Amino acid sequence: MTKEAKRFRPMQENMRIRHYVMNLILRNGNQSVKIQSSRSLAEKFSVARGTVRAAVEKMVHKNYLITRRGIGTFTNPSKALCVSRQVPPKLIGIKMMSGDMFFLDPPAMRTLSVLLDEFSKKNFIVRFLTGNPVTPEDCKYELDHCYADGIVGYSCTPGILEEAIGRIPVVGVNCGGKHVPAIQYSYHNAVEELKQLLNGSGLILCAELSLPPQLKTELKNSGLRLLRKEFSELEAAPGLPGGIFLPEEYLAEFHALLQKRGLSAQDCKPFLLTHSEKSLPYWRFESPRRAACRKAADMLEAMFRGEQPDGCIMEFHLKPINQTSIKEEPV
Repeated sequence: MTKEAKRFRPMQENMRIRHYVMNLILRNGNQSVKIQSSRSLAEKFSVARGTVRAAVEKMVHKNYLITRRGIGTFTNPSKALCVSRQVPPKLIGIKMMSGDMFFLDPPAMRTLSVLLDEFSKKNFIVRFLTGNPVTPEDCKYELDHCYADGIVGYSCTPGILEEAIGRIPVVGVNCGGKHVPAIQYSYHNAVEELKQLLNGSGLILCAELSLPPQLKTELKNSGLRLLRKEFSELEAAPGLPGGIFLPEEYLAEFHALLQKRGLSAQDCKPFLLTHSEKSLPYWRFESPRRAACRKAADMLEAMFRGEQPDGCIMEFHLKPINQTSIKEEPV
């Protein structure tokens, strides 16, 4: 085993063999191809031949590989991920935060859900990059073994993204890096519009609502009078200010509360962070996750066509639900 491989192992030794085989299946569609010998694979991945044999036997048992006595071991066409081997779908590597995410908290799950939804619309196939590289050598090692056609990094350190530049298409979301096309958010215009709409009134922030850090900063610096309250506290509040930022799941209860007090959404304006298309009288910011993930998918697709899009700032505007909520401006 090489010194580099000993120092950094982004995955278990047997998983490297598995990823090699799965990549062959993806790239060759319904065509059966012969895998390298155990000796060649042991040298390729700097592992013991016994490790290779064990990994291969397991994939034969799972029917991903077929052994032909006296000839060799081949991929099983019945396990093809795409029918047409002439134009296989693009394989996108997803790198979230450090990559070493054993558990996913709710915000990470929501981010991943939206990212996968947008990538599915492009007919992409995805795999997760689970290594936690530190040095440029670590990043190169992980990139060499990921087999991806493109990479999107979400709130991750830029190392592997910088290493990928010039080799495969790469996009950063909420992260940067030298020469890495990146998508950043700006809520400045939206908060300025919100201030005009409130016209000097205060704004309640529901404690149950998780706001993006950029929006929190803009609100904090806006000069608005901000109050943080649990939703349950609103029932007993003597009066409501000009606006309230609340989670969408509380909308029905909020409107019932307004009706009890003889108020309307015009009297106490509700603001949401949502992608919903429901016809309700509120103002909203489109979910930054949805907007950024959609833009990342578009940018990767453009790169596969040979275009080289720059990074962009996504400027959010506060609009009624039936109007455009996103304006994109080049950096």
